[in-house]
Amino acid sequence: MKKLLIILFLLIAIPAWSETYYVKTGGNDSLDGKSDGQAWATTSKVESTVTNGDTVYFRSQDTWSSSGTPLVLNTTAGVTYDGSTYGSGTRAKFVGTAGANSGVYEVVRIFVSNVTFKGFEIDGGAKYDTIGINVGHRVSADIANVTIQNCVVHNVGDNNSNGWPYGIIISSGDGHTTSNVTVIDNEVYDTARGGLNLYASWTTANNKVTGVTVRNNYVHGAGRYFNASGMDICNDIENSTIEYNVLSDSGSGIAIRVSPSGEGPGNVTTAPTNVTIRYNLIRHNKIFGIFYQVDDRGLPFLVHIYGNLFVDNGYNANSPADGAELRLDLGSADSVFNVYNNTFYTATNPNRNQSGMILLGLGDLSDTGATINFKNNIVYADISSSDATFRTIWDRWGALAGTHSNNLIYRSSGASDLLVF
Repeated sequence: MKKLLIILFLLIAIPAWSETYYVKTGGNDSLDGKSDGQAWATTSKVESTVTNGDTVYFRSQDTWSSSGTPLVLNTTAGVTYDGSTYGSGTRAKFVGTAGANSGVYEVVRIFVSNVTFKGFEIDGGAKYDTIGINVGHRVSADIANVTIQNCVVHNVGDNNSNGWPYGIIISSGDGHTTSNVTVIDNEVYDTARGGLNLYASWTTANNKVTGVTVRNNYVHGAGRYFNASGMDICNDIENSTIEYNVLSDSGSGIAIRVSPSGEGPGNVTTAPTNVTIRYNLIRHNKIFGIFYQVDDRGLPFLVHIYGNLFVDNGYNANSPADGAELRLDLGSADSVFNVYNNTFYTATNPNRNQSGMILLGLGDLSDTGATINFKNNIVYADISSSDATFRTIWDRWGALAGTHSNNLIYRSSGASDLLVF
C-alpha cells in the first residue's frame, strides 16, 4: 500500500508531457501535427489544440493570410511560437490582408502569460487600424512573462486611419497589469502611427504596465501618416528600460507623455515612473529625438535619459518652435528628468526652422516645473554663424539653474550659442 501511495504521488507530481507541433502551407489539420510529414495547415488548428508547455514551429519559408475574416493568431498561455527554426526560409510570415477597411484588429494577439513569440514576419497589410503584435491592449486579466524576439513588423495601418495602428504595443486594460515583457532583436518599420509602444490604456482606470525591457531593436519609418514616434511611452508605465535600440527616420524617436485629460478623465492616475532610456542611437527623426509633452493632468514623471547618442534630429520640423534633439516641457513640479552622459550632435543647417538642439520649458507658461538634472553631456552644434537665432540650449525658464554641471557645449562656427542657464 505504501508503495502504491508513493507511485500515485509521483504521478501527480509529474507535469503533463509537452508536445511539439509543426505547421506549414499545404499541411493537413486532420493529422497529428507532430512532424513535418504530419504538419498542420492553419492557425485555427493551432489555437484549438496547443496547451501550456507546448512548442509550435511554423515553416519559415511559408506565408499565412486570409481572404475572409482578418487573420488573427490568438496565443495560448505557456506556449512558444517559433517561425524561424523549422524550414529553409528566414521567418514565417503572417499577412493581415483581409477584413473591412475599418475597426481594430491585430495580426498577433497575446492576452495570456508565459508566451514566447519569436522569428516571425508580420505584414499588417496596410489596413485601417491594424496592430501588428498586441500584448495586453484591451486585455481582461493580468498577464506576465512575455517575450517577443527576432520578429519583423511592417506595413501597419493605412493613410486613412483615425485610430491607432501600432507595430508592437505593450498595454493593459480593464484595471489590469501587464508585467515582465521583453522585446528584443526586432525590426519595426513603415507604420501609420507608432512603431513600438509602451502604452497603458486610458479607457478604464488602474491600468499598469511594469517591468518591460526593450533591447536591441531597430525602429524606423514610424508615423508615416501621423508623424508619430518610433516609440511612445505613455500613461502608467513603471520600472522599464529602453536600451541599445536604434530609433530613426520617424516623426520623433521617443515620446514620453500621458494621454490628454479629455481622454478618459480620471482614468489615468500615474505618469511614466522610473523609466530608463539608455545607450540608444536616436538619429534623423523629423521633429524630435526625445520629447516630453507637457502634461495637462499635472502628474509627476521620473525618467532617466543617459548614455544615448542623438544625431541630426529635427530635420523637418513644421514650425520655428519645433525640431530638436531633446525637448522637455516642465509640467508637474514633482517631475524629475535625469539627463546624464549623452552626446548631442547636429550637423550644418539640418532644418532652417529648427530653433535649437535642446529645448527646455518650451510648452510651459511659467517658471515653475520639473527638475531637470543635466550633467556630463556633450552638445556639439555644427551650425553656421548665419543661424543667429539657433540655440544650442534654450532653457526658457531657467530650469537648469543649479542642476547642470560638467557639460561640454560647443558651436563649431564660434558664434554665440545663445545658451541660457
